Amino acid sequence: MKYRIATNTDKTRFGFDVAVTVDYTDLVALGAGNTGSINIIPNETGAVNGATTPVTTNQLASGQRVKLEWAVITTPFTFSDAGIVSSAVVVGDAGSSNRYLASLETSTNGGAVANYISIGTGTMYPFNAAGYVIAAFTGTAAKNLNTATAGSMTFYFKVEDLTQVPTP
Repeated sequence: MKYRIATNTDKTRFGFDVAVTVDYTDLVALGAGNTGSINIIPNETGAVNGATTPVTTNQLASGQRVKLEWAVITTPFTFSDAGIVSSAVVVGDAGSSNRYLASLETSTNGGAVANYISIGTGTMYPFNAAGYVIAAFTGTAAKNLNTATAGSMTFYFKVEDLTQVPTP
């Protein structure tokens, strides 16, 4: 997984603060099973504007709020197990498993879904305590997501730190 803080140009032109890319190696790392979850939103502390860095902490601090602007499948997800005829992802948090993205197919009928864009729910949700934004992947029953051989998708989030809002 790669995490990138948006440049000022990204923020102005495209409206996102954080881009998180999940690829097939992240599914492989989930181990055997047809479901698996990945904590995808890290705290911005210490990140350099526009830098792409490995994720070191995945927890949002209390006082931050977040929304998913959009999700893009940039490289089709494929699996060595031909029995995987569909897979999907939802994005949520401890309060709701699909708060940010209700569902996005990542493969269907044994084929890949490429260059697919899904718009998030459009609502900012505050974190009242430290927490995570979670991408939960599901594949065909009794099959293993860790047979992924290719695939990549990027989630674009707006993150605001409410503790930095100036007071009158």
